[in-house]
Amino acid sequence: MKYFKKLPWWFIILFLPLHSYAYTGIYITALGGYAIQSSLPSASATGASNRDDSVISAWRTAIGYNHDFNRYYGLGFEIAYGQYGKAQYTFSNPANNLTVRSRGLGFLFSNVVHATTAIDVLFKIGLQHHYTQATVTPFTIRKYKSTNSIVLALGAGYNFNKHFGLMALYSHVFGKKIANVNNINCSSSINAVLVGLKVMF
Repeated sequence: MKYFKKLPWWFIILFLPLHSYAYTGIYITALGGYAIQSSLPSASATGASNRDDSVISAWRTAIGYNHDFNRYYGLGFEIAYGQYGKAQYTFSNPANNLTVRSRGLGFLFSNVVHATTAIDVLFKIGLQHHYTQATVTPFTIRKYKSTNSIVLALGAGYNFNKHFGLMALYSHVFGKKIANVNNINCSSSINAVLVGLKVMF
C-alpha cells in the first residue's frame, strides 16, 4: 500500500474507471466565427481601393457519428457544410464592387482523444467540395469555381454532460492562389477559427 501512495497522480488516473461524456452515438454541431480566404489577391493587385476581411463571416454545421473504442479514443465520420470567409473589394466605381465568398461541403474522419471525462481533443481530416464565388449583388454571380480540396481541422471540446457541449475548431482548406477575382479559376485556401455548440444523442 505504501508503494501505491508514492505513484504519481497522473499514473493512478490512467487506471481509474472512467466514462467519457463523449460516447458512441450521433452528434450535431453548429459553429460560427472568423475565416479568411488566404489565397485571394490583394486590393492593389485587382485595381481595388480596399479589401475588407474584417466581418465575422464563417459558420459551419455538421452531423456525425462517433464510436468510442475505449475510454481514451474514438473514431467517427461527419458531413459538414458551411461558409468560410467573406471578402469585400471596393472599387472607385461602386458598380464594380465585389463580394467574394467560399462555401463547401465536407466529408471528414474525426479522431477524438478523451483527455478527461469532460475534455476532448479533436483531429479531423477529409475532403471538401468547395467553391469560391464573386458576386456584385447577393443574386448576381460574377464568377465562381468549385474544386475538391483536402481539409484538416484541430480542436477541443468541453462536454457539460452526455448531451451538450462546447467546441472550438481551427480548420484549413488547401486551395489554390486566385490571381483575379473578376475571373476566378480555382477555389481559395481557407483558414477558419470557429466556436459553438455540440449536441449528442
